[in-house]
Amino acid sequence: MSIKKNSMLMVFSKFLKAFLDIFSIMLLSRYLMVEQYGFYRQFIISDQIIISIFALGLPASTMYFLSSKNKDKYLPNVYVVLAVVSILPLFLSGIISNIFDINFKTDFFSNNIMLLAFIYSASIFVNSSENMIIAMKKTKYMPIYVTIPSTFWLLGILFSWYFKKDLIFILIISLIRYLIYLIITIFFISQRFNFRNINFEKMKEVFLFGIPVGVSSMIGLISTNIDKLVIGNFYDIETFAIFSNGAYEIPFLTIISGSLFSVVIPSLKELFESNKTKEINLLWNKAGTAMITIIIPLASTCILFAETIVLFLFSEKYIASIPYFMLYQTKLFARIFLYGSFFIAAGKSKLYMYNAIFSMSLNFILDIILVQVIGPIGAVIATVISVFVLVMLQILQISKILSMSIKEVYPWKKWFISIIITLFLSYIIRIIYTSISSNIFVGLIFMTLSFIVSFLVLSKFIDNQIESYFMSALKKIITKK
Repeated sequence: MSIKKNSMLMVFSKFLKAFLDIFSIMLLSRYLMVEQYGFYRQFIISDQIIISIFALGLPASTMYFLSSKNKDKYLPNVYVVLAVVSILPLFLSGIISNIFDINFKTDFFSNNIMLLAFIYSASIFVNSSENMIIAMKKTKYMPIYVTIPSTFWLLGILFSWYFKKDLIFILIISLIRYLIYLIITIFFISQRFNFRNINFEKMKEVFLFGIPVGVSSMIGLISTNIDKLVIGNFYDIETFAIFSNGAYEIPFLTIISGSLFSVVIPSLKELFESNKTKEINLLWNKAGTAMITIIIPLASTCILFAETIVLFLFSEKYIASIPYFMLYQTKLFARIFLYGSFFIAAGKSKLYMYNAIFSMSLNFILDIILVQVIGPIGAVIATVISVFVLVMLQILQISKILSMSIKEVYPWKKWFISIIITLFLSYIIRIIYTSISSNIFVGLIFMTLSFIVSFLVLSKFIDNQIESYFMSALKKIITKK
C-alpha cells in the first residue's frame, strides 16, 4: 500500500475514533448522574496519566524498532517489555489509588482498586498497539482496529443506559473494550518469532530509546490536566464534572494539526541540515498560515457558539459549563503551529522538553493562585495564560535559532486580521441564529455555516492552500467518476 493511502487510512481511522469518542461522551453525560459522571471523568484523567508515566516513550520505541530491518528480532522483545510494563499497575495499585483518592478527596479509586488496576494495565499495552500495527505494515486493518472495540463500547453504554446499570458496569465495559483492542492487535500482527531472540540488551534498548520523547509527552499530558487535578482537589465532584466538560478540547484539532506538521518535519530537517534558514522560515510560516484558515475559524465558532456546543455534547444538565468552555477555546488562537515539529527538526528536543516543564509549572502556580482568588474560572484563565506565555517563549526561541526577528518568524498580521474577521462573522451569524430560533439543531446548522463562511473568507483574503487542496481532490474524484 502506498504512503498516500496509508496516510489517508490513518487520518480516516483517527477521525472515526474521535467521532465515536465524542458520541460516547454525549451518551455518558446524559445517562450518568452528575456525581457518577464526575467519577468517570476522574478515572479518565487517572488513566491518561498512568499511561503517560508507565508507557514512557514505548509507542515511539515500538514504531522505531518494528519499522527496522531487524523487526523480527525486536518483536518478541517489544512484547516482553510491553507485558512487563503493563502489569506494573497491578503491583502498584495501592499506591496509585491512594494518590488519586488524596488528590480528588474521594474513596472511589480505593473502592475499585483491582478493576481500575486491570484497566490501567490493559490500556498501557493498547497505547502502543496502534504503532505496532503501523510499523508491521498492517495499516489496512486500522479501520477494523478502531471500529470493533469502539462499537462494542457504544453498544455497552446504550445497554447500560437502557437497563439502568451503574458506573462500575461502565468500567467493566471499558476493560473489555481494551481487551478487544489487545486481541485484535495480537491477531493482526501474529507471526512466529524465535524465543531465542529475547535478550536483556534488546529489551533495555527498546525501553530506553523512547524515554526522552516519553518524558515530553508525559509532561504535556499532565500539564493539560493540571487544571482539572486542581479543581478536583479544591471542589466537590459536581463542580469537577461541570468544569471538566467546560475544559473540553475538540479532538479533531489535534488530528488536523498533527497530520500537517508530521509531513513538514522531514522537509524542515533537510533544510536544517543544509543550514537554509530563509527556506526554513518560509516553509514554517507557510504551514502556520495554512493552519490559520482552519484553526482561527474553529476557535471563533467555538467561542461564539459555546452554548450550542455544550448543550449538544453534554445536555442542559451541564449548562453551567458554558462560561468555562467559551473561555477555554480562546487558547485555540495560539495553536496555529505545532511547535514540537520545529524543535524536533532543529535537534532541540531537550529545549522543547524544558519548555513543557516551564509551562506545566507556570500553569500549576497560576491554577493554585487564581482558583483560590476567583474560583473555578481561575483555572481556565491560568491555562489560557500559560498557553500564550509558552507560545511567546517558543516564538522568541525560534527567532534566535533562525537568527531572525520575531516579526519574521510568525505571521502576526494575518493572524490578528483573521481573528478580527472570524469573530465578526461568527458574531453576525450568531445574532441571526438567536433572532430566529433557539433550537440546538438549528444552532448546529448556523455554527457549521459560521465555520464554512469564515474559512472561505480567510481562504480568499489570507491563504488558499487548504481550499485549493480540497478543490483539487474534489476534481479528481469527479473526474474518476
